Amino acid sequence: MPPENQAIPEILRGYFWESVCLNSSDTDRTPLRIGVLANGMHLPACFAAVLDQISRCNFARIAAVAFEPSALSAETSTGAIAWSQFSRLAEQKSGEAAEIFRPIDCTRWLADVSNFTEVGDLDVLLDFRKETAPDTFDGSFARYGLWRYRYRDTERYPPGPPYFQEIYANDPCSAVTLEALTTEAPEGLILHKLVASSVMGMWYGQNQIGPVVGAADMMLCSLHRLHEKGWDAVKARSAPAPGSVNRRVNSTPGNITVAAYVAHRAAASVSARIQNSKRPIYHWRSAIRPDRSGEDLPDSVEGINEIATPVGTALADPFLLTHKGRLWLFVEQVFYHDRVGRLACAEIRSDGTPGEFTTILDTGSHLSFPFVFEDGDSVFMIPESSAAGKVWLYRAVDFPYVWKMEKMLFPYAAVDTTLHVQDGVYWFFTCLADPPLGAKMALLFRSDSLFGQWIPHEANPISSDIRYARSSGRILRSHGRLIRQAQDGALRYGHAIRFSQITKLTPSAYEEAPVSALIPEDNSGMLGIHTYDRAGGFEVFDYVQQEPIRGIAI
Repeated sequence: MPPENQAIPEILRGYFWESVCLNSSDTDRTPLRIGVLANGMHLPACFAAVLDQISRCNFARIAAVAFEPSALSAETSTGAIAWSQFSRLAEQKSGEAAEIFRPIDCTRWLADVSNFTEVGDLDVLLDFRKETAPDTFDGSFARYGLWRYRYRDTERYPPGPPYFQEIYANDPCSAVTLEALTTEAPEGLILHKLVASSVMGMWYGQNQIGPVVGAADMMLCSLHRLHEKGWDAVKARSAPAPGSVNRRVNSTPGNITVAAYVAHRAAASVSARIQNSKRPIYHWRSAIRPDRSGEDLPDSVEGINEIATPVGTALADPFLLTHKGRLWLFVEQVFYHDRVGRLACAEIRSDGTPGEFTTILDTGSHLSFPFVFEDGDSVFMIPESSAAGKVWLYRAVDFPYVWKMEKMLFPYAAVDTTLHVQDGVYWFFTCLADPPLGAKMALLFRSDSLFGQWIPHEANPISSDIRYARSSGRILRSHGRLIRQAQDGALRYGHAIRFSQITKLTPSAYEEAPVSALIPEDNSGMLGIHTYDRAGGFEVFDYVQQEPIRGIAI
């Protein structure tokens, strides 16, 4: 067992992807032969995690390695003195972020591997060198090319300190890509792109966590797909790499850039402290209106009526269900005294006003997103229970007030699960929260029944974009189109809802395309809208406002 400081950080472990990929490949196929390019035997933990996964999988093995000492870093130049000092301080302040780039001795995986020059017939060459390394190698050195991570949006940013530039530009999104350089695509193919929400702050290391941790399993998934389905299947999911911004120009921030960054972030910090001195709170409310959208998708919240919120609580994640001629509203109810979510319901009268809310589910850990539905003669609910690390199915035994835990549907942390039944197939959409600090990915599963085994879809993840991954409500029908709705959490948590048309839904293929969005108007006072539902002639929404804490009885 390696020393504690040489172990793969737990923050990089994605147990779901390892369970799906590590030992599930067809062992009759020859394992992929992997080559590794590195600047030395000590690699950042995020790269060491990939080597560790390859060493434990049954579909690939490391066959060759080549070391290429890195060139003199631009950080030692006189033009980057400020950056050299600032980056060292930022690393000290980065907490868990420092773990993902902590150097790990990779001797245990590479020491007994042949030198690259002595080995031919490689399937994939992994490039773990610094991005500004010279183009000594290209896609011709392996059958399926040279694969590498790019910790930035290559269309917008040049090489530089990972995720500093996004904060400097006040960009709400921070991306990471896995790209392949091949003989047929020497400029590169994007095999996988993940978009996370930027974490603004002085210490840019916190902005590295979401994208880098979220991308930790990209390589494992792509190599697994290559071994199982072949290069054509991998290429079918790819896109041409955009013209990279100064791909080989090292953009270590200069003194003026660092000074401007520090001044801007300091001003933002002062502003935030002044705002926080007023003890504001992000308060979620739910609202209802007569259904004015019909077959259309909502494009505004005009005409909504706020649902009276019980004292000391917030109401969010509203869902409607018509059952035996009566309309019921289900919500997440958070009591501010303990900040734990419980599920509650109330009957909606014919005039759109709710009756008294009653708590219907309280497990002691946080619950939200009461996705409620009928199947056969029974009513079921799949609440969001990621705090417990699993997805559970509940059945109403005395609707709507008494619920029984019926089955564990998914043994990993996931959020906001929804169900769509079509042609006898049960499709489960969920959003993976494993690893917990990684950017969220939307997953799709199918089953032959509500209680059947979940079979992962071949297209997983169906979204790795913070603007389109996490469900904001049930699957909708709109003028014959099947619509998946998702929370856009780029600017802030729960900022908006984006609607996408599902254009292909089969056991082997999934495709969707954006069609519209529901975004708070600038003068509305709303900072976010993140759940929508309709039934029984009404529509329900939730929205968040920043309010002084004294205005909310706690």
